[in-house]
Amino acid sequence: KSKSRPLEADWIAGEVKRLAEDRPDLTVGVITFYSAQVEALNRALGHQGIVEQDPQGVWQPTSPWKSTSGTTESRARLRVGTVDSFQGMEFDIVFLSLVRSNRLPTSDAASLRTTATRQGDHYVLNGTKLWITQADTADVLIVMARSGGEGSKGVSSFIVEKGTPGFKMGKKEKKMAAHIDHTMEIVFDNAKIPASHLVSNEGDGMKIALSALDSGRITIAANALGLARASIEVATHHANIREQFGKPILDFQGVGFMLADMLTQYQAAKLLVQKAAFLKDGGHPFALEAAQAKLFATDMAMAVTTDAVQVLGGSGYTQEFPVERYMREAKMLQIVEGTNQIQRLVISRAMKQK
Repeated sequence: KSKSRPLEADWIAGEVKRLAEDRPDLTVGVITFYSAQVEALNRALGHQGIVEQDPQGVWQPTSPWKSTSGTTESRARLRVGTVDSFQGMEFDIVFLSLVRSNRLPTSDAASLRTTATRQGDHYVLNGTKLWITQADTADVLIVMARSGGEGSKGVSSFIVEKGTPGFKMGKKEKKMAAHIDHTMEIVFDNAKIPASHLVSNEGDGMKIALSALDSGRITIAANALGLARASIEVATHHANIREQFGKPILDFQGVGFMLADMLTQYQAAKLLVQKAAFLKDGGHPFALEAAQAKLFATDMAMAVTTDAVQVLGGSGYTQEFPVERYMREAKMLQIVEGTNQIQRLVISRAMKQK
């Protein structure tokens, strides 16, 4: 529980119920419910208690979620399985980590340099990767590595277990915020893994990674909603009780209009997030909507948290109030799961007429 704001299970349930009432023609599915949970937790904890391992296409609970890549998870048990491999293989898990980034960070995921060389009934992995969330606490990782030629078709996906010889942790990044998330460098030095730990087929790695990115963007957008809502609540409360010239500062248009814009932008972002979640729940294409939701919601969160600091004035710049941390947390959301410049690239490409 947060000292200032307890977790609100009733609020989470109420949000989902409201969604159903607003759109009776649509079923509130698991991604919609999950996004509401993420928002609620970020609202209550200001992101300090969130580990962003979300229900992506690669890792999903057995019921009621169905995995698109054959991998399922039930509580603390992971069953790894594809149509033609891994049947019946089980791992004990605590956390899962999806490993994409190179030693040289880039938005060009297909240019990764970590290699996977086939040697008999094993693959040998070599390379270094950065920005791997919770790698030090994960029991199982999905690692993207180059098993073929250049470009996206040369990338494959592999299961790597904790304790694999030749697999070790590098440095832990010192970040400006999001300290609950351990952001790690990992190193593969002739790490030998069974060939049966290839996920799907050789060359399918980018397809798996991109499907996870689309889902992850909904999660990041939901994170942004929670931070923005928490900031709005703090700023609104302050504006109601802080008096200047004999009246609450909310009564001054300079402050009141700022708060009005903050709330309106939050509500607009929430609709985009809900739309993307609904589409994914319904099995419809959602990549464009996920990019739009991530772009708009995280830019909104950055603006709203910054304005919340402004509403509190000097107090907002101190650590006595949470809004300065909300502002630092929001910045990360504009970067992860594809920078917002990449989101604009995804959206503009979808607009290209064929």
